[in-house]
Amino acid sequence: MPDTATLQITMPEMGESVTEGIVLEWHVAVGDFVNEGDTIVEVSTDKVDAEVPAPADGTITALLVEVDDEVPVGAPMAEMESGEAGAATTATAEAAATPAPSGNGAETAAGGGNGSGNGSGADVRATPIARRIAAAQGVDLGSVTPTGLGGKVTKEDVLGGGNGSGNGARAAAAPTAGEEKQLRGPAAMLAKAMDESRSVPTATSFRTIAVDTLDAKRKAINAQLKERGLKTSFTHLVAWAIVAAAKEIPVMVRSFEERDGKPYVIENAPINLGIAVDVTKKDGSHGLMVPAIKNSQDLDFQSFHSAFEDLIAKTRENKLTADDFIGTNISLTNPGGIGTVASVPRLLAGQSAIIATGSIAYPPEWSHASPERIKQLGVSKIMTLTSTYDHRVIQG
Repeated sequence: MPDTATLQITMPEMGESVTEGIVLEWHVAVGDFVNEGDTIVEVSTDKVDAEVPAPADGTITALLVEVDDEVPVGAPMAEMESGEAGAATTATAEAAATPAPSGNGAETAAGGGNGSGNGSGADVRATPIARRIAAAQGVDLGSVTPTGLGGKVTKEDVLGGGNGSGNGARAAAAPTAGEEKQLRGPAAMLAKAMDESRSVPTATSFRTIAVDTLDAKRKAINAQLKERGLKTSFTHLVAWAIVAAAKEIPVMVRSFEERDGKPYVIENAPINLGIAVDVTKKDGSHGLMVPAIKNSQDLDFQSFHSAFEDLIAKTRENKLTADDFIGTNISLTNPGGIGTVASVPRLLAGQSAIIATGSIAYPPEWSHASPERIKQLGVSKIMTLTSTYDHRVIQG
């Protein structure tokens, strides 16, 4: 018999400032065989979500925490026996038959946690959420064709009747008021931050600029960077301009704090520029994350460009840690990318200002003019920028 070893799967570190995480969803049940690198569980902090992978090939023998539990960093969440599937079968038979704590996604094939009356669905592999929804709606899991990893029935399979496998009628009979979904992790933190932003008294300045010079500078820079395979966008240049402006006018990175009921202003802090990034999640939904380029005032343009690109890549690849968000005191958002002409975004508590860039386009009255006419008259494309700032410590 091949050698086996008991391994613990623990809450990972997700930044120096993070001491605990919340269990979002289990991707496995007791008795499941997993390959090294397979996702075992999704966890979250108030800043980032993460998928915890299997450290080796083997069989899950115990799930030690439940969904929504707050688990300290380094604490065990699950146990597994490493080795081939056949070697672990005997060792895990009893564990697989032992009911796990309710609600933690550990429902086994023997019961599923959805009570009796599940019919042939009792032996079906399904995610915990799929089992709960199926039980609530009376859907037979055995009639649903799975689309999830490892042949599991997912929430979407149950709700959508996915493939016409017979559960569509029941799913359609569900209440039409919409599906309740608790906000967790970064989404919950963003909602909280938006509530807190209502306490910040802001003012907003608008300025519309011609972009001819900006565009000419961008093209000249790109001509120099082309040999190195790099490219500069308008957003790179606007972000760099914010840093240069904040160095010249340091009042723009003032921030407000209240200590023991008394107002304080924080001055001469490093310029930690937050960049708002639209992130597409696995389920197709969108989320907004605003990690920061730290100590931007100390960077030259090339270093700033590299830091900007590294931050975007980490965001899109879900490699950010909570430390990437700490200390942000001024931010840039770009709603112009979806055609917005001007925007007044919310200013988060603790930040000094947020700059929003509008779309780059010809003025509306020239939008239908021919290119020849526009060139003849020297009409420039324009962009409207807004600066929304904390009026307690920045006066215009």
